[in-house]
Amino acid sequence: MPTVSFKMSDIAVIAEHARTSKEKRLAFDQQFDEDLWKDGFKGKQLSDDQIMFELKGSHIDQTKVPAGFWLVKDNGVLLMSNGTPMLKREDKDESVVVYAKGFNPETDDFAWEKGAQVFGGSDCVIFIPLDWYDLAKQHNKRTLSIRVNKNSIALNI
Repeated sequence: MPTVSFKMSDIAVIAEHARTSKEKRLAFDQQFDEDLWKDGFKGKQLSDDQIMFELKGSHIDQTKVPAGFWLVKDNGVLLMSNGTPMLKREDKDESVVVYAKGFNPETDDFAWEKGAQVFGGSDCVIFIPLDWYDLAKQHNKRTLSIRVNKNSIALNI
């Protein structure tokens, strides 16, 4: 099973940002998590197995959105905080990100290709709970190591 790894010391600043941000951004699939919906929201029933949602976030209760990371596969593989406003780099108007070992397109050959082997060819965003970082820290891990397969992801302790 493929693994992506991030140095704990490198992701500490984005972990703190996620932990202390009052509001959190959602990964796309989190919009369908009923545990995050406002009380009483049911969605508009289309058929027995299909529901249409207001995908503008108006159905989300921000107090229920957990702190964490976005695991992003685009031109490489990276972690970033889901906190908002975004944690900006000092030198650019971009989010602070931490690339997985071997998946940085600026320093690693074939970063996109390696990312595509692990996650497929399309870009994606996967929510990673901050609890995984905390657990790795409790176990004195130097890296946050995430196992990835076609259907799931898991913390590698």
